[in-house]
Amino acid sequence: MVEGLTILVVDDEPAWVGALGALLGRAGHRIVAAYDGDEALRRFRADRVDAVLLDLAMPGLDGAEVCRQMRAESDVPILIVSGERDRTVPAELLDLGADDYVRKGAPSSELLARIRAVVRRRAAGAHASAVAAAGGAGSGWQLDMRRHEIRWQDALVPATAI
Repeated sequence: MVEGLTILVVDDEPAWVGALGALLGRAGHRIVAAYDGDEALRRFRADRVDAVLLDLAMPGLDGAEVCRQMRAESDVPILIVSGERDRTVPAELLDLGADDYVRKGAPSSELLARIRAVVRRRAAGAHASAVAAAGGAGSGWQLDMRRHEIRWQDALVPATAI
C-alpha cells in the first residue's frame, strides 16, 4: 500500500484542486497546489513530491509543456487528469513522458488506484536502478533507496540519511 505521498496537484480551477485535495487527504496524502504552469514548475522544483496530477488547459504554460519540462528534470510519476475530449491527446502525452492519463470525472477509487500503480512501478524501477548503480549483482553492495539502507554482503552499514 502506497501511503503518505506528497502530490503536486496542478489545475487552474481552485474548486477542482480542493476536491482532489480532500480526496487525497482522506487517503492519507498531502498535496502541494499550483494553479498555472509556471507555478507548477516552481513548486515542482522547490518541493519534494512523489507524484504529479497535472491538468492540460491552464494559463501560461500548458500541461503538455509542463509535463515535458518535468520529465526532462525528473522521473517522478506524472498523471494527466484532464477533461480533454480529443482521443489523440492521451497518446501524445504518454509520448511526452506522462505515466498515465485519467479523464476528469473518473471514479475516485480509479484515480487513487492509478496513483498507487504509477508510484509502485516507479519505486520498483528506482530500486533496481539503485542496486545496479551500487555495483550490480555480485558486487556485494546493495543500495535500497526506498528504505534508505546500504548493505555490504547482506550486512546493514550504519549511515545517516544525508
